[in-house]
Amino acid sequence: MANFIKYLRKTLLIFFITWGVIWLSMRAFNKVSKGDQGVFNRVLVELYRAPYNIKLWYNENFLNEFQSTDVKPSDNIKPLGMFYDNDKVKDSIYLLHSVYHDQNNTKVLLQNIKTGTIEKSWNISLEVIRKDFDSIRKSIRLKSKTGEATLNMDFYIPSTNNAILIRTPFMLKDSSLIFHSQYLGFVYKIDKNSKFIWKSKRLTHHSLEVDSYGNFWTCSYDFENQKKNLYKYRDDAIYGLDKNGNEIFFKSLSQVFKENKLFKSLIESSPIRNTKSGLDPFHLNDVQPVFKNGKNWKKDDLFLSIRDKSMVLLYRPVSNEIVWYKIGPWNKQHDVNIENDSIISIFNNNASFFDNKVSSSSSIMFYDFTSDETRNKFQGLFSSATEGRQTIMEDQILIEETNAGLYYLLGNEENLIGKFYVPFALDSSRAQYPSWSRVYQKDNGVYLEQ
Repeated sequence: MANFIKYLRKTLLIFFITWGVIWLSMRAFNKVSKGDQGVFNRVLVELYRAPYNIKLWYNENFLNEFQSTDVKPSDNIKPLGMFYDNDKVKDSIYLLHSVYHDQNNTKVLLQNIKTGTIEKSWNISLEVIRKDFDSIRKSIRLKSKTGEATLNMDFYIPSTNNAILIRTPFMLKDSSLIFHSQYLGFVYKIDKNSKFIWKSKRLTHHSLEVDSYGNFWTCSYDFENQKKNLYKYRDDAIYGLDKNGNEIFFKSLSQVFKENKLFKSLIESSPIRNTKSGLDPFHLNDVQPVFKNGKNWKKDDLFLSIRDKSMVLLYRPVSNEIVWYKIGPWNKQHDVNIENDSIISIFNNNASFFDNKVSSSSSIMFYDFTSDETRNKFQGLFSSATEGRQTIMEDQILIEETNAGLYYLLGNEENLIGKFYVPFALDSSRAQYPSWSRVYQKDNGVYLEQ
């Protein structure tokens, strides 16, 4: 009995000490978030972050989950390039995608979907990018201490090479490449020989798209917004770059909504999701330029996908005007594309804000501005709680189910032509994690983005 009481005392002591440290750490976390930068509070915050940092370190150094995902090959799921006996898969369709090669390099490949033939390749030094990430981390932590950034923005920054994802590569006519890395990094340009040419001055995330002039549009952050600093929320921004990497446009979403007198009614009046990096009222994940005039938009307008409001909106930079917006019926959507002069397509993740789980399945939605009607297609086929991309061609569509590492090639009648994955270089039984790959069609020796 005496031994049992002794054991019970030790157990209770450990429990209360642990609970006390957690409680103090959470209080310190809140204080630091409000600007209290005392040394004691900073130490407690590091204790609060310790379990996450340990998990991150283990994942980055011992697991491949940042670069790959489980896949179960079958007759219906084939590796990329194993469709040489499928007449419905065109010889002219290529996938531009990134593949982790080793600790020092990631390759970007332009690869034939049907045969697997590699037409072009680039070798990207992860060491160069990691050094940039080290500098970004130092800068973010400094901004955190001075109250310029939400406390945990540096959680998005990898500390090892094998956790770096090369995202949304775009090939230019001279075979140079534009891409960005991770969820908080720079946009880079490399030449056809993989030599770095330039990088953006601002940090970027999510999509990267080109307009009719060859300028690039992406998502960024505004660290200067004083109200954002006061309330510790993430303020996404629209960021435009010319072909030489020079800034041509930058505006925060807070500014856009306030100057259109919609911030209070659409942003402040609705619940805001709290994440490990702070409050996230917008979560901008796509900036899609308009190439030519339509019935309801003008050339140079921008379609924006704002995930945490389930909102798609049309923004006109030249007049700083929100021309149109719609909330739902899509939910936590990604990737807005313009299909013709009155219809847009949207990757509908269809995930719940309660548990981030997909309700039944994801889908591709088509919204018609003329009739104000939405068609829901490709239901019951794929489920991606986050991310996702669709490329609609003349008579086929390629869907990237990012979370599962899978691609679906379908006909316009929703018939499945082929389902495939990219084998992970270090373990062919796993799939390379997609990073918003692009589709190109070869026409008379020229590769055209679809």
